[in-house]
Parts: sequence; C-alpha cells; structure tokens
Amino acid sequence: MQIKDVETQTGMDRSTIRFYEKAGLLHPDRRDNGYREYTKDDLASLYKIKLLRSVGFTVEEVQEIFTEKRSIQALLTERIALLEKEENALAYAKEVCQVMKKEVSSFQELEGEKYLSLLAEKERDTGKIYYKEKKTRSMTHEYTGRRFFARGIDLATYGFAGLLLRVFLFGHIILNDGLLENLFDLVFAVALMQFLEPLLLSKVGTTLGKWLMGLTLRTYQGEKLSYEEGFSRTYEVLKSGLGFLMPVISLYFMYRSYQKVRDGGELSWEEKFDFSYLPKEDPQKWKSLRFNLVLASVLVFSGSHALVQLYQTLPPHRGDLTLREFSENVRYYQKYLDWEDPDFIFTKEGQWKKLERPHVYTVELTHRQVPMLKYFMEDGKVKEVAFDIYVRDVLEPVGTYGNEVILTYLAMLGAREELNIFSLKPQNLLLALSPLAYDSRAFSKYQVEAYSQLDVKGYEERFGGGIFFPQPEAKEHYFHYTYQVKTP
Repeated sequence: MQIKDVETQTGMDRSTIRFYEKAGLLHPDRRDNGYREYTKDDLASLYKIKLLRSVGFTVEEVQEIFTEKRSIQALLTERIALLEKEENALAYAKEVCQVMKKEVSSFQELEGEKYLSLLAEKERDTGKIYYKEKKTRSMTHEYTGRRFFARGIDLATYGFAGLLLRVFLFGHIILNDGLLENLFDLVFAVALMQFLEPLLLSKVGTTLGKWLMGLTLRTYQGEKLSYEEGFSRTYEVLKSGLGFLMPVISLYFMYRSYQKVRDGGELSWEEKFDFSYLPKEDPQKWKSLRFNLVLASVLVFSGSHALVQLYQTLPPHRGDLTLREFSENVRYYQKYLDWEDPDFIFTKEGQWKKLERPHVYTVELTHRQVPMLKYFMEDGKVKEVAFDIYVRDVLEPVGTYGNEVILTYLAMLGAREELNIFSLKPQNLLLALSPLAYDSRAFSKYQVEAYSQLDVKGYEERFGGGIFFPQPEAKEHYFHYTYQVKTP
C-alpha cells in the first residue's frame, strides 16, 4: 500500500511515518517509480509505535523495545510507576499499561491496534484524551494546493526582483522589453532562488510564499535546514520540479510534480532530503486572513509592475533644467519611445551629432538637415528651445522633424513638477504633437507651449505628413520650418 493509505488507516501523518522510518523502525520496499510500498507488517509496526508513544514511551524507549535491547515488561513496569507519580496523569493510561503488562509477555505478542482501541474506548468513557506525543504535520496530498500557490508567490517575488534590478540599476524600460530582457529575468530568478531560498530556509524556515500559505520547513528532528541542505534541496526543486523555469517546459515539470503528490507519491527532493512541511492549523479567522494576504500579494505584484511602468513615464530630471539635464531628459525619452538612432546621438551639450561609421553604408531616402538647436537660458536654466530648417532648390523628398519636435517637448513637459505618474502619458501625446512637425500649429499643456511655422513652395506633402515630395513642374522649391518650445 502507498503512504497515503497508511496515513488514512493509522491516523498518522507523512512526516511522522517518515521519521520512524529514518529511526529504523520501518522498512518499506521501494518500487521502480520511487514510491514506497508498505506491507501489513509495516502497518502493524506503526500501530505498535503509536500505542507505545500514546502511553508516554519516548522514541528511544520504542527503539529499545523494537531492537529487544530491553523487554517490554520491564519498560511497562517503569511506565506504570511514572504514571502513578504524575499528579495530572489520567488513570486509564495507567490502566491500559497494566492490562498490556498482564497480557503481553514479549514485544512480538503486542497487538497495537487492539490496545489503541482500548485507549479510544477509555477516552470515550471519560471524555478526555491522553496523548504524550505531540503530532507533527507533514505536507500530504491534501495540502498540494497550498504548496503550489506558495511556490507561485515565491517565483513572482524572484522575477519581480529581477525586473527592479534591470529598471533601477541598468535603466531598462520595461515597456520595450523583448526576448533578451525576459531571458535576463528568467536567469536572475533562477539564480536568486538558488542562493536566497536556502538562506531563508536556514534562518527562518520559510519563504514569503510559504509564510503566506502557513507553511514552514523542518527536518524530521524539528530543526531548520542548514544552508547546505537548503542549497541542495533548492537545486533539486529547480531541476526536477521546475525545469529551471524554462518556458512551457516548466509547466510540464510542475504538473508532473502535482500529479505525483496528489497520487500519494513523494518528489525527488523529498526522497533525497530529510525535511517535512509543517502546515499551521489556524482558526478560521486566520485562514481568512491568509487568503486575504495571498490575494493582496497578487495585487501587489501586478500593481507594482504597473506602477513601475507609470514611474518610467517621468524623466530623470524635474523642475527647472540645466542644459545637461535637458539633454539627459531628451535621451531618456529617446530610450523610452524606442527611437534611439544608431547614426545620431544627442550630446550633453544639447545638439544632434551624426556618428561616423566608415564600415557601414546607408542610403538616405529623404533630404534632412541635422537641426541646430538654439537655447534661451535664464539663471543657467533652459527656458526655450528652438531650431530652424531652410531648404531651397532641392529636388529630393524632404523629411520632417517629428522625432526632434516630440522629444524636445517631452523633455520640457516631463520636468514640470505638477505632473505625476498618472497625468503624463507620453504615447497619448504623440498624436497631438505630430502635426507640429509638418504644419503651422500651436500646442500647450501644463504651461509648456510649442509653436511651429511652415512655409513651403514647390513641395507636396504625402503619406500623412511625413515627407514632402518635390513637384517637377514647380518653378521654385522652397521649404522653411521653424519650431520653438518654451516653459514659464
């Protein structure tokens, strides 16, 4: 029979059964699939152990009886004498020991189930329960759900820590996350779990997810795992239980582990390492509180991810800007909008500079001058930014300056201190700001004003305002564009 059947019949839980197995009192067979196979003899031994522990014998005394180092008659005599001296001892525990001493001459004759029934009968008659042994609870199949959700919360914690590291240490924009960023989060989560989880288990015996689900880990001797034990256990969990968090593959590993626990089997890290899960049987109000904490943790993780995204809508510098701060704001929004150009950079002096790439050949599809920005300063702070483009007698398509217009405006707007993460939405401003690049327009938001003036002859605008094409029949080709943005 499997261990779940033994649990059902004896009323003993998995960690207790495993403890007695390690103590050498049980010797179940191992099947090819790793499951333990318990026999009727194992079941009889467990009934004997439960009986002896129920009337107060220590584990060491039980071992002495099993190995016949001492006779059961001698130990029963000692036990009866001790029970007589205990003021609060229940009389029927002594009575059962006296009956056992009278009827049993050797350990082999002891029928555990028979005398356990006698104990139960005495308990029913007196309405009192006598148990010297304090039960330990293990992770049985009925707690599989707790364990699953605990692991999910832990994995979310490790993944979110990786995201925060990328954002605040490396300056990644999570809005633009791709395969490489997701791979980094995966590798970081695996590494953090491998090194942090053993530390938590060795110091406090639990993790965030396990704590929220009311679970702790202990050895069968009731001690916390050492860091080395926790490290080996975590590696086995990552390898055999999570497939090192590889997409799709990890789901298969998790489902396979779930099935094995549900069917009464033991997972590889439970087989290899001596530990037990200890669920807390809390009152109903604490169970409700735990449910609320788990729900809150889900909301916190999802809400925190959204808050980080909102936080990244604001540039690094707020308030009045120096030229360098303005330049850094421009570069920040370049990165945020994923508009970084391999051929141009925006310097700390506040100008666009074309990069020399001698080994790269590029084809220019439009005529575009590099805009020279002009700054109007007040007490060392940028108050106005402008540029002017003048093209004459060029018989090529002329490109407009939408990126430059939008980036300079956002650099000024994002610095306004009255804005917060909920009021500035850069993507929503793109549609409103784009017409400034190819028409004479004015736009204002939070007192940041932008003006554009376009004077065109001999060019025809096509493709939604992105490019002006020359008209071959025109006698004059003239393109003059000015733009300025200013803040109070």
